[in-house]
Amino acid sequence: MISAKARQLIFKYMMLDYFGMIIIILSSTFYILFVIDQIGFAQASVIVSLTMFVQLLTDYPSGSIGDWIGQRWVLTIANLCYMVVYFLLFLIDTNITSFIILATILGFANAMVSGALQTWLDNNYKQVIGDTDPERKIYGFSMARITSLRRLFLAIGVIFGGFIATLLSRRFVFLLQGSLITFYILLIIILITKEDFINNDQFNLKDYFKFLKGGIGYTISNKAASFFIFGLAFYNVTWLIWGNLIQMPLYFGYTGSDSLAGILRSSILLLGIPIGMYMANLSKQFSNKRYPHVIFIHVFLFFPLLISLLILLPINNDLNLIGFIFVLLLQITLTSTLFYIGETLRQRVMIDIIPSEHRNAVYSLIPTLISLFGIPLILIAGFCTESFGLPGGIVIAFVVSITGIFFIFLSIKLPHYENSSKKLFNQI
Repeated sequence: MISAKARQLIFKYMMLDYFGMIIIILSSTFYILFVIDQIGFAQASVIVSLTMFVQLLTDYPSGSIGDWIGQRWVLTIANLCYMVVYFLLFLIDTNITSFIILATILGFANAMVSGALQTWLDNNYKQVIGDTDPERKIYGFSMARITSLRRLFLAIGVIFGGFIATLLSRRFVFLLQGSLITFYILLIIILITKEDFINNDQFNLKDYFKFLKGGIGYTISNKAASFFIFGLAFYNVTWLIWGNLIQMPLYFGYTGSDSLAGILRSSILLLGIPIGMYMANLSKQFSNKRYPHVIFIHVFLFFPLLISLLILLPINNDLNLIGFIFVLLLQITLTSTLFYIGETLRQRVMIDIIPSEHRNAVYSLIPTLISLFGIPLILIAGFCTESFGLPGGIVIAFVVSITGIFFIFLSIKLPHYENSSKKLFNQI
């Protein structure tokens, strides 16, 4: 059992996470379609790239701001930026110049919000829990349950946003998002109170540069953390390749239509909810040191089985019930089980491997590294997919994942010393 204060902290996190996710996801299915309709596909790709580039440049510095002034204000600034973007999407004439401005603001907002809410939870959980959850199993169980239920709210946001856009207009959804964000900012200010986060009472520029250097300095100086963070970045590039190049073409290839591909995706999402709830309980049986073993087994089964399926049953962009059922079962039996146990263990590891004073910076450093590694690796995967079909892209994703897992394996074999004088992986 955990204390009432810890339960209250997790409940606050759930409210902020679910409400914020629903707001952002409302237009996620048609935002890029809206941009393409207004300025064309070629210019839309420039806008997407600009958003990613701005986030890449500002992600780590903004994470240091979070360590400096606290996550309450970072989340407030980020959502003020989101509010401006959605109100402008509703109000202004959409041309390439206005989209460049919006992409810049959006990229900065994405960078500011990156890792901030998770940092706030992790720092305060360590503070309020003390020594009552030494292996973070209760924490992992709670996060696994939250992640499972997140799928439900994700589906609600997607369905509701699509319904409103169809019934009224896409611009009205942008107006709705901007309006809801004003209430979300108030929720942030109310729930993330001063006593809930580690903060400085006096903010001066010297302190900021100390935090700016501290996150990178810690990562470079600590071999265990370096291997873990670099391995995690490579491992996440795998799912960047999967999500951008492989997943939807695979679903479409075995269904033959957008609607059936959507049904397949929704089925995987919704059926994973009860399985994820069960995995939350099962994850308690795993120690943190099993994290690389679990994700290794997942990718070692998942990608080779997919390649085998594509070789034995090539896609032809038409409904194929065998392919449909196999993909559904593969996702449910492997991704909804091993992948989510791995994610639970990752969160348990990271709450201790990253020192609280540099947590937001390091949490923002990880997506920066993912972008740095991901840009060239996605290009390589794209070339291989074009030349050899989906199996070529899957092979690249598989190799990248094994590389990342190798570094994570190395990290748990190295001694780690945190500021609190507690050994990470003290159960090894």
